[in-house]
Amino acid sequence: MNRLVALALVATLALPAAAAAEGWSVGPAPSDSPELKAATVTNADGHTVYLWLLSGEQAHERQLFCEMHLADGTAFAGDMPVYRIDDDAAVDTSEIREAGDARSALWAHVGERVAFWLISTMPDTGAATDAALTPWLTGNELAVTFRAADGSEHTTRFTLAGSAEAIRAATGIARD
Repeated sequence: MNRLVALALVATLALPAAAAAEGWSVGPAPSDSPELKAATVTNADGHTVYLWLLSGEQAHERQLFCEMHLADGTAFAGDMPVYRIDDDAAVDTSEIREAGDARSALWAHVGERVAFWLISTMPDTGAATDAALTPWLTGNELAVTFRAADGSEHTTRFTLAGSAEAIRAATGIARD
């Protein structure tokens, strides 16, 4: 019996990285702040999504951001991505950037290999989730479409299975 357990353990450790990284987890946010946590998932394409909560010391609201890191060898063309959860309406993150710019706030940005955008703004009271966040907690799949530096358009998909637990654990967002 011990031999079977050992073989199962070896087989599990030998899984490809993409298979091992399918589920959501909680870890450090891609930040200089060591106490900032993020819910994160990496897909089979090697792209990673982080959801992290920004709470200012003097702010009366919390802002939940999505940050996408492209896999090695892939770069953004400079355009903000568009995302869709399940069959919901597509969200053009360039509109989020424009809304932030109108308020002199950095709500979205795209760099060479990283893009981030605001998902939701909530009161700093531990209040329940809002309509913008709910699909992230209850949906099945996140699809992100972006234009790569070579001009080609890519759509990459992430599972949302387990996202609710990871997002709540990383951010402290209350249950509905």
